[in-house]
Amino acid sequence: MSPMVAPLVIQLPPQTARLVLHPLTDPLGDEDMWTFRVELHDEGINAETTATVARFDNPPLTTYLRELKEAWQGWPGVRTWRSFEQELRLDACHDGLGHVTLRVTLRPPAQPYADEAWSAQIAFVIEAGEQMTGLVDAITAHIRAECQIG
Repeated sequence: MSPMVAPLVIQLPPQTARLVLHPLTDPLGDEDMWTFRVELHDEGINAETTATVARFDNPPLTTYLRELKEAWQGWPGVRTWRSFEQELRLDACHDGLGHVTLRVTLRPPAQPYADEAWSAQIAFVIEAGEQMTGLVDAITAHIRAECQIG
């Protein structure tokens, strides 16, 4: 059993938005699926959900993040990743000028497809080189501290 990992708080000053990723847990003990609480905070927004990630996600979250980091020179369109039950969604687009906008969307667990379900979204603007590398490395280390996904 690994030691308890503290939540990972992501804030990119001067932006006020905060993303909080809590430690992953393996509720079934099968090392195939993990859950973790995710929070979004900004002016007028305080949202929280529980997201599910799986060993068989296509692509795994760590692979998605690594591909964003490696494509620092840019890509066309939007690259999207969704958690297993779509409670957490990441949409990344590159402006061709060295910045990535990463939109983080949360939806409620157990009912992410319901028409009346709430959603909350915050966009982070990230420098495509060093800042993206640091962000991806921090999230990957946080995930791998609890499990081996990707």
